[in-house]
Amino acid sequence: MTIYERFHQVAQRYPRKTALTRKVEGRFQAITYQELSDAVDAVAAEMSELGIKKGDSVGIFSYNRPEWAIADLAALKLGAVVVPIYHTLPPSVVKYIVADSQIKVMFVENAELYSHIKKIKPDTPSLEQVVLFEDSKAKGRFLRFTDLARSTLRTDAAQVSPEDVATIVYTSGTTGDPKGAVLTHNNIVTNTTSAIEVVHGNSHDVVVSYLPLCHMLERTCGYYSVLFVGGTIAYAGSITTVAEDVKKIRPTVMLVVPRVVEKVHHEV
Repeated sequence: MTIYERFHQVAQRYPRKTALTRKVEGRFQAITYQELSDAVDAVAAEMSELGIKKGDSVGIFSYNRPEWAIADLAALKLGAVVVPIYHTLPPSVVKYIVADSQIKVMFVENAELYSHIKKIKPDTPSLEQVVLFEDSKAKGRFLRFTDLARSTLRTDAAQVSPEDVATIVYTSGTTGDPKGAVLTHNNIVTNTTSAIEVVHGNSHDVVVSYLPLCHMLERTCGYYSVLFVGGTIAYAGSITTVAEDVKKIRPTVMLVVPRVVEKVHHEV
């Protein structure tokens, strides 16, 4: 089974349940599985209109937020290959990744990150369209994510096999140019199944998402694994507000790395 198929099954099972929550002016707002599914279908249809088809590369250059998940699932519905790019990377590295993976459409978080894309655009001919999650203060030629998500167009899911490539994840490049790790739908679904079994994941689980979604730890355990059981993902306002957000959200599962544990120990 593919990633999109797993998500689609759960969305049909829990249409009214909260899938995602985001922080807006200090308060968390809910997005149900039905609303998430509708947004995914709308964005997928608009991406199809832009010419995205099975096997094409789609980039996501952003920190964690609901739009990240929507763009990801929409691309996977079309059989596209998702290429996540760390939002902290400099333009030179972003240019290398875009050129190496031949990204055709790039989803970008805001005007600041869009400024990086404008710098590299002349040298990356494969990049045809840029879609901004937040377009305030941005100047240039781009599409608005809100327009795509409100579309009334719909398209069927592509014929995708579990052995088809789902994503290419680039390393930090500490030993030279970044290296692209190619992962299939089966690679990821198998890992999520194992993660769910280990923590006994279920539809009552709530997770605070703050580790970068560009990393497969967060993407597998803090995103796909949660949605595949009908759980809820709450996106932290930022990396600096995690402690405050955890108090409000009261998650049942926390995903951490050694550096986070060190910071908690230091605070204690």
